[in-house]
Amino acid sequence: MLYGGMPMLINMRKDEKLITNYLTDIKDVALKKDVIERNKIKDISLLENLLKYIASAIGNLITPHSIADYLINNGYNTRNETIDVYLKMLENAFIIYRVPRYNVHGKQLLKTQGKYYFVDVGYSQYFKWFYTIW
Repeated sequence: MLYGGMPMLINMRKDEKLITNYLTDIKDVALKKDVIERNKIKDISLLENLLKYIASAIGNLITPHSIADYLINNGYNTRNETIDVYLKMLENAFIIYRVPRYNVHGKQLLKTQGKYYFVDVGYSQYFKWFYTIW
């Protein structure tokens, strides 16, 4: 429950160093091959800070606009559209998934806000533990 459900974790017997290295390797491969190389991303720092933000806001309603505002306030030059594209890239790589809001009264999905979650607790813990959030 603490480190996620990646296959090799069962063999690591709570060895913090092995677990850290394993989660780092998985994160590096998934981000590098499935997101950065495939989509030719140049601003890797922005991508990693976006992931840190998502890890810190799990379960909260967020929008690309609110993420962009936060990142701009922390020194990044970005736009809502860029954040939206990055979020879609991360979803397509099965690193995160979006849960849309549902309007009970109108019985329809609201497209403006949603909650983002990592597909595995290991990713979430990695970005919380191994990166310093501003």
